[in-house]
Amino acid sequence: MEPTKAPWLAPGNTAEASATGRPLGSAAGATRSATNFVTNRPAFPAKLNTTEQHQFCSPRKHLTSQAELASFLASAAAKEFVGFVLALNESVKGRRVSDACSESPTVKGLLALLAELSAWVDLIPPVTTSLRYGNPAFREWHTRLESQARQKV
Repeated sequence: MEPTKAPWLAPGNTAEASATGRPLGSAAGATRSATNFVTNRPAFPAKLNTTEQHQFCSPRKHLTSQAELASFLASAAAKEFVGFVLALNESVKGRRVSDACSESPTVKGLLALLAELSAWVDLIPPVTTSLRYGNPAFREWHTRLESQARQKV
């Protein structure tokens, strides 16, 4: 299977990319702005109906052939995904990581949980051992996580 090509490249643009030796839209010699690079932003899907029952399954590989990959890249789902990533990109332009922002109670709770899990790493130091793979201290950390997970969430 050959490498995946960028889904936003139009079929007619491959000559320009190969003639210049640069990817299409690269910073070197670019004449168009980044905001004009994507002209048709896909509409975001409707909010998920949470009253319906959903059947979740373990992740598995669904795209197993070049034809399936091409079909996916032409699908509405792929366009929505790329549109979502581009919208995220647009939303942070001109902002710095250090800029103040609001944090929801859910995000604050998640950050506190991650800080606590990180503190456990300091409380359960690595064991000096000659084992080739992994460290037994991780098993202790994971056992603690399993025993407290329900009350933490």
